[in-house]
Amino acid sequence: MATITLTPEGVAGDYNHYRTQALASTPDRAISILTTDAVKFVRTLYSNSQDGDLGENILIDGIHSRAIKVGERYRFGEIAVVQITEPIEPCANLCKLPYINDPTITQPRQRLERCKHFINKLDSYDGLRGWYAKVIQPGDVKVGDLLQLA
Repeated sequence: MATITLTPEGVAGDYNHYRTQALASTPDRAISILTTDAVKFVRTLYSNSQDGDLGENILIDGIHSRAIKVGERYRFGEIAVVQITEPIEPCANLCKLPYINDPTITQPRQRLERCKHFINKLDSYDGLRGWYAKVIQPGDVKVGDLLQLA
């Protein structure tokens, strides 16, 4: 069964260049969380999208992205606890996804419009792009772990 370890720095073994370099490894963005309703929404736009395309560390099911609020704490399984710090803002890096930056589209303007459309859709409401969280209590998270308010 797949397991990740949450530390105050983020997921053990995961490196986020932007957070590390531009944000001086801020613990407020240690992990990124996405909900399955958001993944399903992206798949209505691009059916070939994959889990992980939006850079999420944790994908959760059973709670809608709109239900998550800044400041809430969640426990994964028995030990790990995170606190939601902010919604993730869609950024231009998403335009590098192959189904957004489609190589069959030869006109730069069309590629740009496709990118802007995707970012605007993901910016429809807070949480659709996901949530940043800091790690309050380090621990392992396994696929299928129960998620509960802490």
